[in-house]
Amino acid sequence: MLANYHYSKPLDVDVNNWRTLCVKAIANKILICKTVDVKKYLSLSLGWRRALKLALLLAERVDRTAQVHATVSTERPAAAVRAAIMYFKRNKNCDKVNVEVWRAVAPALCNLDLSVEQRRRLQQNLLCDAGIIPSDIEVEYWTELLKAFQKILRRKAMPIICTLENILPDIDPDVINNIIGLFITEFTPDNVSEIGYSRKICHSMQVRIIAKYLLLCKDESERNEKLETIWEPFYNRLTWLLKENTQSSIEYLDDFLIALRYNKAFFDTSLVSCLPVLERIVTDLRKFLPM
Repeated sequence: MLANYHYSKPLDVDVNNWRTLCVKAIANKILICKTVDVKKYLSLSLGWRRALKLALLLAERVDRTAQVHATVSTERPAAAVRAAIMYFKRNKNCDKVNVEVWRAVAPALCNLDLSVEQRRRLQQNLLCDAGIIPSDIEVEYWTELLKAFQKILRRKAMPIICTLENILPDIDPDVINNIIGLFITEFTPDNVSEIGYSRKICHSMQVRIIAKYLLLCKDESERNEKLETIWEPFYNRLTWLLKENTQSSIEYLDDFLIALRYNKAFFDTSLVSCLPVLERIVTDLRKFLPM
């Protein structure tokens, strides 16, 4: 067959039934097509599941990137999410990037099972390629990623929580409250004694988040609520650990106190004074620690 290949007619994607052709051969033809033909091939690509990836590429040429990503995400969610990451990577140096691409695939990510072996590479892409995510959707991106990764294993979400710590004032309070609530539940002598270095680092990070979040209050009502629902349970857990004299308890206390020197909380004029929070913390700690 190959010996007679030069006798064969050129591939005509307008005449041949696409389902009888190789997707790669179709791609070689339509991805370099004339501008006037893009919409036609885009429509044909959307009509065949195996050609949906081609539709994603063609969509960029007719400014329908977000709409096509949303369409593809209903048929092939993993492919749509992966394509969105690749879109941002290709356009990371462009002045204008369509952030709606991420919003189009975010619902698909939430329903995606990232635990299966075939999607391990996608996990890595979502975490490692985060530097190319536009600042306009940075908070949305990491928040959706947290929801998806927590379904697999809480430990896998730790790199995401680390990033959230750096943009803490912009994160939805419900997201932070959920992180803190889960951590305080696990913050017991059995779970913090004789643990590995990586888990210890994760605990320290979440202790820092608690300290910083306590200082970020927009009004007195929020401040009082945080003292009651976050500080009191955490204080009770911390004193429990100190009484048990666990190996890491003093280190966690140091992490907490150092994190209270949070400049963003002191210089942000949209926040109420955090001095009452600091006074309450000092008062409670004096009940247990000599000062």
